[in-house]
Amino acid sequence: MMKKWGTFCYTVFCVLFLAVPAVALLGSARFLVSSGILVPGAVLSLLFFGALGAVFFLPGMEKSPSIVCLVGVMGISVVFRYFCWKAIGDHMVMLYDYKTALESAMGVYAAKEAIFTHWAFYPRILRLWFALFGAGYPQAVAFSIAVGSCSVGLVWLIAKELWHSKKIATAAGLILALWPSLGLYHTVTSNEHLAMLTMLLGIYCLLLF
Repeated sequence: MMKKWGTFCYTVFCVLFLAVPAVALLGSARFLVSSGILVPGAVLSLLFFGALGAVFFLPGMEKSPSIVCLVGVMGISVVFRYFCWKAIGDHMVMLYDYKTALESAMGVYAAKEAIFTHWAFYPRILRLWFALFGAGYPQAVAFSIAVGSCSVGLVWLIAKELWHSKKIATAAGLILALWPSLGLYHTVTSNEHLAMLTMLLGIYCLLLF
C-alpha cells in the first residue's frame, strides 16, 4: 500500500514538474506574440518540447558521450539567449541598477561600491571582460550570455552527479537553457547572473567533495 502511494505521489510530482515549464513557456509565447516583440515565440516553445522529447525518447541518448550532451545544452543556451537579445535589443533601455553596473564597469564611480560588496565585485569582473573584448552594451550582453551558458553546464553536471543519467541531466540543462524569462533577463547587466553561477559552482563542489 505504501509503495503504491509513494508511486502515486512521485507520478504527481513528475507531472507537476513538467507542467511548470510548459505553462510558463506557453504563457510567455502568447505574451510575446501578442506584444509583437518576439513573433517566433510559439516556435521557441515547440523547440523546447521537441528538445525534451528527443532527450527522453532518443534511443541512443545514454550512449552519447557526456561531453557532447554537455556542450550541446550549453550551445543551445547561447543560441537561444542571443536570439532573444537580437529580438528585443532595440527595445532595451538600461535603467537603475542595470545601467549603474554597466557604467561602473566602464569606469564611472558608483556610490554603491562603497557600501555593497557585490557592487565592488561584479563591475570589476565585467571590466576584465571589457579589457579583452571591448567595452559596451553588446559586450556586456555577451558576458551575461557566457555566464548563463556556464550555469547551464553546471546544472547538467549537478543533475548527472545526482541521478547518473545523461537523459535527466540534459533535460535539466535544457529547462534552464530555454527558460524564456532568463533568455530575456540575460540581455541586461546584472550581478545576479554571476551570483547564480557561483552558487551552482558551490553546489557542484559540495557534491564532489
